[in-house]
Amino acid sequence: MPAFRPESARSCPMTARITLALATLLAAVFAGACGALPNYVGEQSTDQGVVDYSAMFGASFTDSAFVSHAMPNKLLRRVLISPSVAMPDSRTSSTPTSTNAVSSAGASVLVALLGQWGSDVIAPAALRPMLKRACKDPCDLNNATWLEQALWLASAAPNPSDALRRPTAALPVTTLRTHWKSVSAAVLWNATKRQFEVLPTHLAKGRSRCSGMKLSIPVNEFASEVVDVRSGRILLRVDTAKSVEQSGFNARWQIQVRRSQGVYRSRVRNVYCATIPANWRAELVWRIARARAAHAAQLRALVAKGLQPLREGSQSTKRPRPAPLTTGHQP
Repeated sequence: MPAFRPESARSCPMTARITLALATLLAAVFAGACGALPNYVGEQSTDQGVVDYSAMFGASFTDSAFVSHAMPNKLLRRVLISPSVAMPDSRTSSTPTSTNAVSSAGASVLVALLGQWGSDVIAPAALRPMLKRACKDPCDLNNATWLEQALWLASAAPNPSDALRRPTAALPVTTLRTHWKSVSAAVLWNATKRQFEVLPTHLAKGRSRCSGMKLSIPVNEFASEVVDVRSGRILLRVDTAKSVEQSGFNARWQIQVRRSQGVYRSRVRNVYCATIPANWRAELVWRIARARAAHAAQLRALVAKGLQPLREGSQSTKRPRPAPLTTGHQP
């Protein structure tokens, strides 16, 4: 049905134009009062919004380390691993109330790495027969922790049959895994590249355009101490967490956005801020989940980097300078 037009508008083109302009203005005022018109921030919206998620990958969340000034020679000859590594995901090492968070894949990575470095990996259960021979009944160490038993054995008179079996170092590992973590994300506008960039909140230099946004991403975590069993000294402590690096696809993504749903802050919600995490879940999460082999390799590199100062110091007769305590972001 044709739109109704007054008779005066038909007879006078100028009147028609004025009437149309007034109708458009009244519609805009009415729509604005209802909160339908966007309150644009910066650039006007276009049909395509370019969002770069690459800063979410390889981001450091925790990075602290302590290295002792003196490393005993051949420290890694026989390494006693903690029960959390010897029995990952078991009731004794990873209960819901336990602080240990060691996965089976993470335990395999550590044991394989120590074996490649030429270390004999010893389980805590191997201490029991040695303890039985060295500690006469009644022995007060039966209820001691595995680390306390190892320290006591190192100070006791060696049994000839156990002299070459006693551990030289102990690794009380508290965290060793790759797990999906909900990360607070910020959205910034890059005027030079004319695109939106998504990155962890603690790395953002500026106020995020989207508040309260969270994205799930795999994070590699490794936290452990290295104890010299013979002296009881803590030689190294490392606590690091880093999101996985993704190279199998381009993290830069183009989102199709209708012009009426652009980048703006309306009175109800920010439509684009809802689109960014939805796109992450729909287009990127499944691709990230498929790269498990790459994530395992990255976890191994993270563990090797954390233990590398210990390996270098124990292989050399020189005493390195004290390494300062470095602390990274811990959001």
